[in-house]
Amino acid sequence: MMKKLFRDDRGLSLLEVVASIVIIAIVCISFFSLLVQTNKTKVASSNTVDLTYYAQTELENIYTVTSNNINTPISTFSYGPDISTVPDKKIFTKTDNNMTYQMTLKQISGNNELTGVIIEIKLNNGNASPAKMETIMRWKVF
Repeated sequence: MMKKLFRDDRGLSLLEVVASIVIIAIVCISFFSLLVQTNKTKVASSNTVDLTYYAQTELENIYTVTSNNINTPISTFSYGPDISTVPDKKIFTKTDNNMTYQMTLKQISGNNELTGVIIEIKLNNGNASPAKMETIMRWKVF
């Protein structure tokens, strides 16, 4: 019986060929969509890492300048005017290399020499979620 099955010279029917092509197509489409999603995730992750690096660098620049002089004016860092309407909080923005930097300064209650500094950076094209770094440093802003 087994020998007869393998000796059959009739070949495959059209239905069998079409069914096998459909199965192969479904498997290939699944892999292609997986590759596309992996690439999107890689790009988003890369943008987030880059923005976090820029935020950290900006925060370190501010720390370096203000650690030498706690009375350093905000204008030293090339930010625009304060856009906040809250008295114990100041928000400044600047645009550089297709990125928008936002510096938020918060007054630390009980100590006029300490300021909470938040740097948030986002791409102007909106293709990545913003990166945010925060610290408290000696800087008389208020």
